[in-house]
Amino acid sequence: MIAFFGTESARAKYYMMSRQVEAYMNNRRFPPRIKKKVLKFYAIRFQSHFFVESRMMACVSGQLRNDMVMYTGRQLVRELFFLKQLPRLLLMEITLRFKLVIFIEGDIIFKIHTIGDEIYFIHKGTVAIYSESGREVCHLEDGEYFGGIALVMKHRLRTASAVAVTNCELFSLSRDDFETISCYPTVYDEIKRVATQRQESMRVLDEHFRLQQHIRSGELLEVQLG
Repeated sequence: MIAFFGTESARAKYYMMSRQVEAYMNNRRFPPRIKKKVLKFYAIRFQSHFFVESRMMACVSGQLRNDMVMYTGRQLVRELFFLKQLPRLLLMEITLRFKLVIFIEGDIIFKIHTIGDEIYFIHKGTVAIYSESGREVCHLEDGEYFGGIALVMKHRLRTASAVAVTNCELFSLSRDDFETISCYPTVYDEIKRVATQRQESMRVLDEHFRLQQHIRSGELLEVQLG
């Protein structure tokens, strides 16, 4: 059992997979920059114990699987005070629908003005949010979430861009799964409140940026005329 679930088994699986991926990229003549990034992705995935967890989850069922789900990183959702109001069965259903996604430092998680169909919860890492003007709005870290604006607004568009500042392990929840909690007004209203607050912060930041540009343009014009 230890050999089946243990570190050596996961390490062997990671080694074989990484060698296969490397051979494939060499055969396809991928540039060094892309090869390095892909191999780094698999290394981070291994370090997050994904291989061990995925095999364990496939071998257990019922209450034991539910208990494991709640204590394998997804407990971060339980720490969000507005989700604590959900019935345990619904909270369990949501956590079971979480998808682990990994982004390498510098990766663009999503771009502004694209369709948003997921909300993200940060398990590990730091994410930067950028406004339309390219100004950095804030940094979000472990236990925080982002991407909710597109899910609560009718236009469904991203109003900001998100970039991984560090290597990030995130849990994503799709729009369809997110809508299962929309029937709980308190939870939905809290997510919408935070989304609206962030949207307003970006609007103010962009207006300030445009004003500064306008002032600089006026000053430049005065210098040229003078």
